[in-house]
Amino acid sequence: MLPPIFKILEKAYYKRLKSFVIKNNLISKNQYAFNNRDGTEGAVAQLVTNIYNGLNNNYHPIVLFLDISKAYDTVDHNILLDKLDRYGIRGNSHEFTHNLTFEP
Repeated sequence: MLPPIFKILEKAYYKRLKSFVIKNNLISKNQYAFNNRDGTEGAVAQLVTNIYNGLNNNYHPIVLFLDISKAYDTVDHNILLDKLDRYGIRGNSHEFTHNLTFEP
């Protein structure tokens, strides 16, 4: 459990990180979360379009849905921090991320 002030800082950091990754074009065009696009609706629309196109081209589309909601818990945080550094998240921002990912 984080103290309330830390939650406020976390939200402010999220906004700055989001702005940074969008400004530096670090998000794939196929990424529907963490950007200003359509979110879930856009992902579903793209899926339906791909299935429709596949069927029209005599393919047999297969869809696999995975629940990766707990995936972040399995990420090696040292590797995550190294990647953030390579993408330009350094200094105070990097330290703040470190504090978010490791138990005190």
